[in-house]
Amino acid sequence: MEADFHGERRSNETQASTTAPDGRLYKKGKGKEAKLCFMGYGLMENRHGLLVDAYLTEASGYAERVAALHMIEPFTERTQTITLGADKAYDTKDFVKDLRSMKVTPHVAQNINGRRSAIDGRSACAEFSWEGQDESEPACGRGWAVLGSARRLAGYVYIHNGDASGFVCERD
Repeated sequence: MEADFHGERRSNETQASTTAPDGRLYKKGKGKEAKLCFMGYGLMENRHGLLVDAYLTEASGYAERVAALHMIEPFTERTQTITLGADKAYDTKDFVKDLRSMKVTPHVAQNINGRRSAIDGRSACAEFSWEGQDESEPACGRGWAVLGSARRLAGYVYIHNGDASGFVCERD
């Protein structure tokens, strides 16, 4: 017998996948439909854009941050400074505190939409997007940048066709 969900709210108790029974309902954003899914994450090495680790979790509002901490933890024993770049979904007090306790510098975009950011001036990151021309063809992309020590600006640019590149700017 098939269930009729007209007029009923969908929830993880009323929905189940026949192929992946552990999948959970998750919405990627406000006004988006909920889908049964798992969530996958990748840890990228910034200089060459190489995948360093991958992690799969049940869908939840905390899974991103738990996965990031799990993936960065094996690298915290290094002697050089480690930074972790992330978008504004990672701007939470607990996540930033956990990274700092692991001696990882968080380069996280500040989320200041109606609340106070957990990122202070030591590691504030700015996200940006751009539009322009590439040999008379429209081009666009996005990126992030962080002001580092010794008056250096470092970041990453993602280009619409899948290319990406890191950059460092130094003042003379």
